[in-house]
Amino acid sequence: MDLEVYTSNQLLLTNYKHYSNMISQIQLENVVRLRQYRVRWEERLATWRDLHTHQTTDKFTTFMYTPAITDCPDIESISEMMKCELNGLVERRFNKLQSVREMKPPSFTCKTVLRWYEEVCELSLTLENTHRKYVAKLAAVGDKVLLDCETVADRMLETLQEEGVCSDSEAQDLKFSDLMPLIAVWGTKHREKILRLEEKFSDEAAKFKSNLHLLYDFQNGAANIWTEYCSRVTDKNSELSALVRKCRRKHDEINQRLESSLDMEMDRMRQDTNDFELKKHLDKATEALEEIAAAYTNFKRDMADVIKTYPDMISNELLNYSMQIRKHLSCYTEEDTKVEDGEEGLGSDNASIGGIVDQAPHESTEKGGVDIAFMTEVSAAAPQQPPSYSDERFKVLEEGLTIVYLEHLDLLTHEVAQHSDQTVGEKLSELKSEVELRHHIHKPRVTRMKLDIYNVRLNELKNHDERVKQHGAGITLEISTLRSEFKKLGMEHDVKGKKFKQLVEDCEKTLPTLEKTAHLQTLQNKVTTAYEGHMNVIKLELSSFRNKMEMKLNDLRESNQHFGLAFKPFAEGGNFGPDEIETFRKKLEKCNLKIDNCETFILTELDGMESKCLDAAVEMTSSFEARLKMHILDVAFLEKVNSWMSNCQVKIKTEVAACNMMSKKLKTKIESLRKLID
Repeated sequence: MDLEVYTSNQLLLTNYKHYSNMISQIQLENVVRLRQYRVRWEERLATWRDLHTHQTTDKFTTFMYTPAITDCPDIESISEMMKCELNGLVERRFNKLQSVREMKPPSFTCKTVLRWYEEVCELSLTLENTHRKYVAKLAAVGDKVLLDCETVADRMLETLQEEGVCSDSEAQDLKFSDLMPLIAVWGTKHREKILRLEEKFSDEAAKFKSNLHLLYDFQNGAANIWTEYCSRVTDKNSELSALVRKCRRKHDEINQRLESSLDMEMDRMRQDTNDFELKKHLDKATEALEEIAAAYTNFKRDMADVIKTYPDMISNELLNYSMQIRKHLSCYTEEDTKVEDGEEGLGSDNASIGGIVDQAPHESTEKGGVDIAFMTEVSAAAPQQPPSYSDERFKVLEEGLTIVYLEHLDLLTHEVAQHSDQTVGEKLSELKSEVELRHHIHKPRVTRMKLDIYNVRLNELKNHDERVKQHGAGITLEISTLRSEFKKLGMEHDVKGKKFKQLVEDCEKTLPTLEKTAHLQTLQNKVTTAYEGHMNVIKLELSSFRNKMEMKLNDLRESNQHFGLAFKPFAEGGNFGPDEIETFRKKLEKCNLKIDNCETFILTELDGMESKCLDAAVEMTSSFEARLKMHILDVAFLEKVNSWMSNCQVKIKTEVAACNMMSKKLKTKIESLRKLID
């Protein structure tokens, strides 16, 4: 039993072993198969990833070579805008550059040349700023394109990551190994293009600036030469004016001495007291006038000699200007060369006959790197080698300006000769007119001297006496007028006194007709008012006449005094002699005496007239008031009697009325009593 169990167990175990071996064999084969499947899957996955990666790389490469990237519309539009704007600025700068042709003698100076140069430099600076602005815009657009490309690359890599083609690290490796080099290549090309634009523009700007500087030096040198010539011509004009003033001042001093001696003779004539001395001084004054006329002729001759030196002065300055401008233009004429050789002691073998030839340029240092400077001493500067322009336009401009300067020089020669001759002619004509005017004014001086001094002095003596007589007659007339007014005032006072007397008499006649005190009082007030008015008018008129008389007499005294002060001797600027003044002052003292006598007489009469009128009015008023007073007493007594009579009548009537009332009341009561009895 145990053996069978043991055998069964052994068999069972063997079966289990075989079964487990079979199972393990089957599982091993399954694992090997799964491993083969895994390897094949990994190979296919790698192939799939490589395929998608290459597709993404090809797609990005195709994107980088699309027209939107290679020929970016924004870059193209900015380039076109830059080209248009720069071309416009270049055209403006060229037009401004061409405007240098308009700056030519005689209307240009160093300031205008400098202003033109600054305007051209400003346009060049504007051009550079515009170029920098557009270059910055191109760089910004390029950076934007690079950023967009990098964004597209990131977006493609994100798509690969989302699809599981690669991981984040593999995507970054793919980006920096395959995609970013394409972007870097485009960025490098774009930057190289911008650098080429900047280098080209910088080269052109440097060439333009160098050529402009050379042209400015050329034009500024010509302007300095012309300015110096104009300054020298102005100095020569000032020198001529100074010579003319000096000559004129010299002759003016001579004329002043002659005029001074003539004035002394005429002053003696004005103070002469007899005909002999007056005639003697008249002859001396006539001789002085003849010397003055001869001085005018000498003045004309000397002034003409000074004025005729003007053409030679201007011709020398013109010759100097011609030599300097031709040196500056590197051109000589035969005449200029001969003048130079004559000054230096050398011959002129290379000069053409009467024409303009080109001189070989002198060796000199180049102008590059030299700052702008103004030419102050052109005559002292050594001749320089003609500048070499890298731009043919500047050379054409300089050649045109050279022709303009030479043509202007020829024209200036004729103009200067014509102008100098015309100036000399005008000044000589002015001098002739001035001298003729002086002679014309001087010629009638002898006649005027006889009329205005000799005859005037004789008439002055007569006029002095006539004026004093008229003054005395005027004072006498004023005194007579004042006396007449006084008499008229007395007559008016008499008339007013009579009127007042008539008024008082009329009031006296009305006294018997007045029976009331109030009426008498009114009449008294009327007479009193008339008296006061009459006396006030008299006093006012007398006071007014007294003031008027004092004012008039004071005016006469002041007039007499002022008239006496008008007798000014010759020493004080007058025309009276000492004897004349003494005689006339005695006559004025007599006039003052007349004025004092008139004042004393009228004041005495005024005091008597006032007292006379006052006494008459007081007498008439007192008489009237005495009668009025008596009449008032009578009327007052009668009024009191009438008052008493009236009071008695009133009392009687009152008592009668009271009795009548008592009788009426008594009758009434009696009637009432009768009725009661009945």
